[in-house]
Order: sequence, then structure tokens, then C-alpha cells
Amino acid sequence: MSSVILKLYEVVLLHRCQDTIMKSLSKQQRGFQKQLGCQMSTFVQRETLNYAREKSATVCVCCLDGRQAFIHVWHAGLFYKLIELNVECTTLLAFRAMYQNACCHIKYNGLRSENFPVHQETKQGGRSSPLLYLAFIDELIKEL
Repeated sequence: MSSVILKLYEVVLLHRCQDTIMKSLSKQQRGFQKQLGCQMSTFVQRETLNYAREKSATVCVCCLDGRQAFIHVWHAGLFYKLIELNVECTTLLAFRAMYQNACCHIKYNGLRSENFPVHQETKQGGRSSPLLYLAFIDELIKEL
């Protein structure tokens, strides 16, 4: 039952900050946005390459492998990014409370490990995780 309540809570928080974060993101961000998925990115890349070929120009391409990307989001860095993006204070504190003192354990072959702290990773299956990930990597996208 608590996971349903947490997901509803996340939807409320997401509604409060989504516009603020989306307006600040780099235009090169394509993931997790309506009508900006892989097909659109592939189209833009193909058209760029065709244009460069016609003009005999050089094109530099950088690909980012996003496998298991959500598990590499450092919490302190994420909250710093949200502050930089001017996420409203109470929303920021609510997100921080969701991640503060997070811990987990591992189950394997019927055995369970001791709990251990989690200092990185967005919540698996969390409604806010894709947007938080985009906010976290935005500076990297701008730099590239």
C-alpha cells in the first residue's frame, strides 16, 4: 500500500516542478519527453549527416550509453542540480526527504543481506526518476 501512496506523492511533486525543469533543459535532451524519442533523434542525426555530406563538412558525433544510467545518479549532485534549476524549495525538500536515509538489501537464494545505505540511484519505477535523471545529466549534454 505504501508504494501506491509514494507513487501518488511523486506524481504531485512531479506536477509541481516538471515545467520548471523542462524549461531549463538543453534542447539536445531527447529522452523521456513526448514526441522526442529515439525516432526523432535518429531523424535529426540522419538529416544532419546528409546535410554535412552535401556540404562536404565534418560532423562529430558523441553517443552516450544510457544502460543502467539511473543507478549512477548521485543524490547530493542531483539536489544541487535541482537547486540550480530553481526548483521551488518545498518541492526540493520533499524530494530530498524521499531519498534521505534510503537503504536496501539483497535477496539471493532465499537469503537476505543486512540493510545498507544508498547514496546514488533514482527510485526504480519511480514516476519522477526520468525527469530527475534528465536534470542530473543536463550539464553533460550541454558540455558535449
